[in-house]
Amino acid sequence: MALALAMALAMVLAMALVMALAMALAMAMAMALAMATALAMALVMALAMALAMAMALAVAMAMANCYNLFKENIMKKITETTLKKWNACEEGFDRFDELFPKGADLQTVSRRLIEDGHPSWDDWLWIKCKADNDYVDQTSVTAGYRGTATAGYSGTATAGDSGTATAGDRGAATTGYRGTATAGYGGTATAGYGGTATAGDGGTVTAGDRGAATTGYRGTATAGDRGTAAAGYGGTASAGYGGVIVIEYHNGEDYVKKCAEVDGGKIKANTPYQIDDGEFREVV
Repeated sequence: MALALAMALAMVLAMALVMALAMALAMAMAMALAMATALAMALVMALAMALAMAMALAVAMAMANCYNLFKENIMKKITETTLKKWNACEEGFDRFDELFPKGADLQTVSRRLIEDGHPSWDDWLWIKCKADNDYVDQTSVTAGYRGTATAGYSGTATAGDSGTATAGDRGAATTGYRGTATAGYGGTATAGYGGTATAGDGGTVTAGDRGAATTGYRGTATAGDRGTAAAGYGGTASAGYGGVIVIEYHNGEDYVKKCAEVDGGKIKANTPYQIDDGEFREVV
């Protein structure tokens, strides 16, 4: 009887042990499956990231190739043949041949000529390109938000908000909100709200509300509400409500600047003024 009981107890224990082993095995298999699933998911994510990086690299390479093709095929190069057509001087022709044996676009040539100490050659080049239908498109430079656009003599530079646009003598520089536009002698500089527009003698500058417009001798400066318009000797200035106009004149002994606030009474808003006998005179 005792033996039978002991055997029954042993069988129960054996069955319990088998069940425990089975449960442990099932748990181990579940854990292994979970780990394999996580590993597979991680592998899939890694492959997806690698594929995205490869696609981004391919797009970047395609864009670079498109830009190179654009420069080569759309932005026509200035070559020795071009300079011969434009009757370049012998010295300039020889130096160009040294610097650009294969030719180059206007922007590249312009920068290099300035660095090489030949700004007058650069001016001449811009004039020729401006008058040539094959190259006139290259005399306009455009940059986006916070970009920088620089054009040479008689060129056109345009930049977006907070950008910087600079053009040479008789050029046109335009920028947007809080941008900086600068043009040389006889140039036109235009800036938006809070912007700064500056041009040389005989230039025309316009700035938006709260902007600053400054020009030199016989220039024209215009600013918006609460802006500042400053012109050199013989110049004309106007500003919006709450703005300030400044004009330089000669008092018989020296050149001085006279300023006035646009109050809507003595100095009208958005009305051009000049200096006559030391006093502001409305330009009719």
